[in-house]
Amino acid sequence: MEDELVTRSARLRLEEDGIVRATVLPGVAQSLAEAQENFAAQIRLTQGQRHALLVDIRAGQSQDREAREFYTRSEAARVIRAVAILVESPMSRLIGNFFLGFNKPTIPLRLFSSDEEALGWLREIRD
Repeated sequence: MEDELVTRSARLRLEEDGIVRATVLPGVAQSLAEAQENFAAQIRLTQGQRHALLVDIRAGQSQDREAREFYTRSEAARVIRAVAILVESPMSRLIGNFFLGFNKPTIPLRLFSSDEEALGWLREIRD
């Protein structure tokens, strides 16, 4: 079984604790095609099992509206238990939370500026 895959826009790794860590590659902007490719990689890594997802977007550029909508569809909710997103700064976190208030995700989703806090929250959700 594979534990790491690299797509056009991210490096995805299945950690020993069952959390998938997706790190957006430096300078990459994600479109719908990249979102679909990353989701397929998650399914492949986890063999379709429900999992928690830690997404590090600190080095990436942006994500278009179609990509964001794809990630929040019910299809994703069938296999993703919760999503923690790592952002670069507390200001990014504040702005992101503002936008999340308008676009209610179908799965638990929170923004963090600390790996430790994000992983702690995902482990609570997972258990």
